[in-house]
Amino acid sequence: MSNTRDKEKIAKLIAKSGNGFHARVAHVLKTHEWSVVVSPYYSDNFTDKPREIDIAAEKSFHVNDDLGHYLGVINVRLLIECKYITSPTVFWVDAKDQERAVKLVVKEVRLSNPKENTNTLGHHYLSRDSVAKLISTEKSLNNNESEYEPINKAINQCLNALICYRNRPDIVLPRYGEPSKILQRVTYPIIAVNSFENFYRIDMDDNAGKFDQIKKPFQLELNYAYTDRDRTPHTEYFLVDVVSMEKLLDFLISTVQSDVAVINQKFSSEERFRGSAREHNLTTPNRAR
Repeated sequence: MSNTRDKEKIAKLIAKSGNGFHARVAHVLKTHEWSVVVSPYYSDNFTDKPREIDIAAEKSFHVNDDLGHYLGVINVRLLIECKYITSPTVFWVDAKDQERAVKLVVKEVRLSNPKENTNTLGHHYLSRDSVAKLISTEKSLNNNESEYEPINKAINQCLNALICYRNRPDIVLPRYGEPSKILQRVTYPIIAVNSFENFYRIDMDDNAGKFDQIKKPFQLELNYAYTDRDRTPHTEYFLVDVVSMEKLLDFLISTVQSDVAVINQKFSSEERFRGSAREHNLTTPNRAR
């Protein structure tokens, strides 16, 4: 009997634990050739205490020129916080701040301003979809403790890790035989949730209070204040992707790979320009001084 009761306790522990969902996300990434580290620790910029992000995943994407010649790789890093949501969560959405989103893409993804190169508009951070700006849950309303609400906790974990790892080398060691010429590193802060079943959205301009269930990945728009290791205060603009387990694979394939293709175009264009310059130098006779 005691053995049976122990098994029941263990089964309940597993069911209540968020680690099962955590493991499922890691499994999807590994199955699709992402290198994964589960719960890596880091020392945050605020307290110097050890913190962890649920999953750090990396994958290298080859960059070739127009003739198919290998140029190097784009290393994509995902910093994922996993949350199992069981209660209603409402997001107030509004138009994205396109000007600040462009500055984010130019600075962090190192793409040209869309006014100079319209290919940049292909990056998903510049989509015209509405973004979430406010969050409410039963817990935050009842206890007035919004900082302990799961999504807010996930935001802090994602962005703290992003800031910490921003100028560090790769978290995941390259696989044996993988090309090591890294042209660029790109990092995505992501909140992965078990389902969108309990997620709802309401337009900030809708005074009637009409709400709809969220059914596809969306972004949180954040003005995030933090202090660096030198105790210098900063406020930065970030976009954080929120993806359900059901949509995770599609996000990895369609969204991330589409962004990589946009970055690839940048390197292909640069190589094309260098090739044209070399050809011009070879065909242009030297002029006597």
